Amino acid sequence: MTDSNTEFVEAIFEEVERDRKSGALRKMIHAANPDGAYGVPKQYPNHIGKYNSNGDLVAIGHYKDVGFVAEEVFIEE
Repeated sequence: MTDSNTEFVEAIFEEVERDRKSGALRKMIHAANPDGAYGVPKQYPNHIGKYNSNGDLVAIGHYKDVGFVAEEVFIEE
């Protein structure tokens, strides 16, 4: 890789890291998924969290037979 390519790649990763730290990356991901998204919530590290398109934690649970099974629901959809 040339120096200019290396600088370009580094700049991309720096931008993603800035967006991650500021919360902008999370907002972009949730906005791009109108049906919500899944992730591991910091407050429930042993569960999978389901988030709505606003980024609110809707439920925690686990995957079973290729589907999400809620164990605790916080927001009714």
